[in-house]
Amino acid sequence: MSLLSIISSLFLITNLITIPISHNYYLQENTTEETKTFFNIQSEAVDEENIFPIKNSSDSIGVKVSAKSILVKDSNSDKTLWSKNSDEVRPIASITKLMTALILLELENIDWEKEIIIDDSDLNGDFNKLKIYSWEKIKFKDLFISSLVASSNTGIKILMKNIDISEETFVYKMNNKALELGLNNTKFADPTGLSANNVSTAKEVLKITKKAFSYPNIKEATSNKNYSFRTINSNRLINVRNTNDLIGGYLNIEAGKTGYTESAGFCLVSEISYQDQGPILVIVLGSDSHYERFSDLKAVSTWIFNNYLWK
Repeated sequence: MSLLSIISSLFLITNLITIPISHNYYLQENTTEETKTFFNIQSEAVDEENIFPIKNSSDSIGVKVSAKSILVKDSNSDKTLWSKNSDEVRPIASITKLMTALILLELENIDWEKEIIIDDSDLNGDFNKLKIYSWEKIKFKDLFISSLVASSNTGIKILMKNIDISEETFVYKMNNKALELGLNNTKFADPTGLSANNVSTAKEVLKITKKAFSYPNIKEATSNKNYSFRTINSNRLINVRNTNDLIGGYLNIEAGKTGYTESAGFCLVSEISYQDQGPILVIVLGSDSHYERFSDLKAVSTWIFNNYLWK
């Protein structure tokens, strides 16, 4: 074979190899979307639901907290970001009220505009949180929201008095809902959380929290620093303060709920985002003090946002 023939053959082979690559590159860079679809070459689109956190450092293993149980998950992907004793069964105090609110919203025939008259027998326990006097009238919806915001046990008890089912039946519905959600370690004995027999795990509380926050009424009520409304007969302005001290801070608290009893310790659940990171769900159960539940949640959340990137 002559030298000229060899060179010609090599040139032909080179073209056969490079043409498909060049052709593919041309399609990706220069053709219309219609042509790309025809050749099954798609442009990449960002799907926000598929954005998930990736750990950007392997050096840090977490932070020291006083809480007995903690669980942090990415709200969208359900990826676990940090945990401590998340399967340990513990009393959950007023975190119970999230399930109570959920059941109330699912009940049929509730008149949310119903006027409730406060009598002397209602003015006990922690009702001073709501700043309402005897014989004043308030709407059912205002009592519902303010009982969540102020975490008022007496407010929840008054709500129970003004629905068409007994408290016993209501608690049965709470336990039945827990079973529906697959919560085998969660049990309720009352709708307020005062009973030490209201128990769950951080893992299962997270499922309750996520379900409750999927209801806009609950999420909005638990994200406001304050809630204001007027009594009906006296036209007095009532301003109720949220028990979650972190609302309004550098972390964006999209929703949250506090809880405390002696048996449960200090508890806090929140959905949080920071700048373009998150949202994350943080469950804190059994912190040592009122302030430590907030510092525990801040410490864990800050660690998460410093050690994960949302891709």
